[in-house]
Amino acid sequence: MDFDTLMKVIGVKLTRFELTDDVTVYIRLPSIKDNVEVADPFKAIFYCVVDETGKQIFDSAEQVEKNVDLTIQLKLNNEIGRVFAEAFKPEEVEAK
Repeated sequence: MDFDTLMKVIGVKLTRFELTDDVTVYIRLPSIKDNVEVADPFKAIFYCVVDETGKQIFDSAEQVEKNVDLTIQLKLNNEIGRVFAEAFKPEEVEAK
């Protein structure tokens, strides 16, 4: 088995999200360790919003809470929820 092919299937996925025409961020699902933290909307943004290399953009959840406009917080949390829903959508089962 080719390792690069394997990593394309099982590796961390980044989902592109355009805030404006010239500002793009990426959404990634949290690790298992951080998953429990993302119930808090500020922590969800902190853990899940990254740059094109997968590096976290924000220094802390507190930075998100204090410095990111409410409308942007809502847009980011909505997109995070969409990515979660898409990732965990059950496969459609054909009735027999």
